[in-house]
Amino acid sequence: MRTGAFAPRDALGVVPQRAARGDELPTTVAECVEFGLCGIRLSRHERRMRVAEALARVDLAAFARRGLQALSVGQQQRVLLARALARRARLLVLDEPTAALDPRSAAAIWDAIASIARDPERAVLCATHDLGAARRVATHIALLAPADDGAATLRCGPATEFEPQLAGTWA
Repeated sequence: MRTGAFAPRDALGVVPQRAARGDELPTTVAECVEFGLCGIRLSRHERRMRVAEALARVDLAAFARRGLQALSVGQQQRVLLARALARRARLLVLDEPTAALDPRSAAAIWDAIASIARDPERAVLCATHDLGAARRVATHIALLAPADDGAATLRCGPATEFEPQLAGTWA
């Protein structure tokens, strides 16, 4: 990741664990993504371009005018990812981005995260229980595991060093 001057509010994109139910947000997909640009001074044209670019990156460009409530949970999660991407943040923080998603939707999210993680201008910090996916996508892993005494142990290192721990299911 390149270093340099940047506005702190522009530096962070956050993807929460779950989207609010679509019926609680009577908005279009594009409006939801554009909401992520609040606080960033952009022309109307630049806002539209960023929204379109972010939706294309998560394969939802065709859904821009649909109501958020019309989307599946997996699609709504990709909208939240697009909302964070529209900021062009240098650090993307994701909290269990595939929690409660079907395998197909989870794979789409992980593919998008992998693409983002390859961008040298960005860093990705992701909390997940899907350690197999983390190993496929991440270069480094911090594994927090319960210890026998009720405490927790932390192990950090290159993702390739975690193969034995990732062979089974971690709950």
